[in-house]
Amino acid sequence: EIKRMQDEAEQMADQDKTKRETAEQKNTADNLIFQAESQIDEFKDKITQETKDNIEEQMQNVRQLRSNDNTSVEDLKEGCEKLTKALSQIGEQIYGNQSQDEQQSNESNENNENEQSNNNEESSSNNQDVEG
Repeated sequence: EIKRMQDEAEQMADQDKTKRETAEQKNTADNLIFQAESQIDEFKDKITQETKDNIEEQMQNVRQLRSNDNTSVEDLKEGCEKLTKALSQIGEQIYGNQSQDEQQSNESNENNENEQSNNNEESSSNNQDVEG
């Protein structure tokens, strides 16, 4: 009788562990979907339509996996990983755009400095001509 109760307790522990893992992964999925929606809204002017479509497709996939009670924890985890990878494209595009903007800004500043330097040289040589 005691052995049977121990076996049942072990089975229940395994079931509880699986339920806990499933609940945690569903919470992760919910948070990730919320994060994706927020980032799309926040950066909609800074990302390509292709990136936005890819993220929305991955969000829809995670929503479907999350709502299906027969989805395994591994499948949901894999869906979340794909959505995370799609979300990383936002950072890549924003960082890439900032780098390009900074590079253009630096080039523009260098050109302005060169023009100012040339203007200063011309100005001082004109002053010497007047004095001379």
